[in-house]
Amino acid sequence: MNITDLEDLIKNGESQTLEFKSSTAKLKNAFETLCAFLNGEDGIVLIGVADNGKIIGQHVADKTRLEIANMLKKLEPAANIAIDYISIEKDKQVIILKANPDQRCIPYSFNSRAYERKESETHFMAQGRYQQLLLSRDLDPHSWESQFAVGISIDDLDIAEINQTFQDIRNNKRVDAIIKNDNIVDNLTRLKLMENGHLLNAAVVLFAKDISRHYMQCVLRMARFKGTEKGGFIDSRHVFGNAFQLLREAELFIDRNTAVASNLKTGKLTRDDQPEYPFDAVREALINAFVHRNYSSVGGSTTITIYDDRMEIANLGMLSPNITLDDLKKVHTSYPRNPQIINVFYRRGLIESMGIGTQEIVKACLAVNMREPEFFEQAGNFVTRLWSRHFQTQVDDIDLTQRQKKILKLLRQSPTSPKDIFVLLKEDITDRTLRNDLIALKQKGYIDSKGKTKQTKWFAVKITEIRK
Repeated sequence: MNITDLEDLIKNGESQTLEFKSSTAKLKNAFETLCAFLNGEDGIVLIGVADNGKIIGQHVADKTRLEIANMLKKLEPAANIAIDYISIEKDKQVIILKANPDQRCIPYSFNSRAYERKESETHFMAQGRYQQLLLSRDLDPHSWESQFAVGISIDDLDIAEINQTFQDIRNNKRVDAIIKNDNIVDNLTRLKLMENGHLLNAAVVLFAKDISRHYMQCVLRMARFKGTEKGGFIDSRHVFGNAFQLLREAELFIDRNTAVASNLKTGKLTRDDQPEYPFDAVREALINAFVHRNYSSVGGSTTITIYDDRMEIANLGMLSPNITLDDLKKVHTSYPRNPQIINVFYRRGLIESMGIGTQEIVKACLAVNMREPEFFEQAGNFVTRLWSRHFQTQVDDIDLTQRQKKILKLLRQSPTSPKDIFVLLKEDITDRTLRNDLIALKQKGYIDSKGKTKQTKWFAVKITEIRK
């Protein structure tokens, strides 16, 4: 573009696709408008042009270019903004910023807010409209995972992880004529992780050796708090990596920060180990988080938060509008956000069947008499909450009768024999009724016993008696 082209562009004034800014003092407003253009057809912002269309230009220094580069980083997803400079007089220039939207990436946001254009004005995009566009993008067959990877080649992938994946696929007999040899390019293409010799984003999520600056969404944040609310850290980790690396890191962190209760079996020398959270439930929740994360957004992260009484595993991205939270605990149709990524996890044997992960989590918890897990959405994230099978508060009343609560309260004060429990309860019950209550409390993990026959004493299980 030359000065004549610039004058022709300006003469009709601001419009749905053109806006003037007098200087880079209004650079933030300029990028809000560029964001609005990206969420439409396209558009141009001219910096160095007054509101009345007069060309005034401005000085462009290295600092100016750096400010523009920093603003570009705040657009999400990464956007194609063409930048040009037109000299007008002496050392003054007009900066031309043209938005070239990729329809597969809409909605775009700037500094975590979405904008849209109405006539010649820029406005915040309504939250409902943003969510609608976001879900449409997530479910698009040409979604983020199927787009070409930026600046990534085969050399940037973890070849050992790829070969292990091929081996796992063969071992699990989930080949379906896909993995016939050890040719990495052929096999990645068959798995729909390459197209015409170019790696797709899904390949980066699954196999990147080192996460580049273009893929900062491949991150896992983990924290163990003291107590039942966010406060003092006991442990925390912040890790970048491919999905399989992050899965292993997550399992190590959880193992380090959760407990195993051990009880001696009557008449046996072996211990009965009871992990605080069932392995199958934790693994399903973790895999769900990694395969269903909204990777098109570089903001947010997959997170694991552990408290004394619960664990929460969250991933950015809400449910498909075709599924409700209630559907998750029963048979439901699967609407995968990242089908290529899920396909590799399935073929590798890490997922048994589509659409049953949340049911398996519930099943694993109920099988060991744990409180039923919870699924909910919060601030654009999907969260799985698992309740500790070891933690009990002084007012715990989950699945207990009033008499069982009284027994538990007595045993939290001191170990007590069945005979003394009868006296302290002051209730007209039979031996069988008391024995049934004690057995029920033991099965739920609240109490245990030591000694035999007349020397038997019952006691409340405390967190201090749980070992790593």
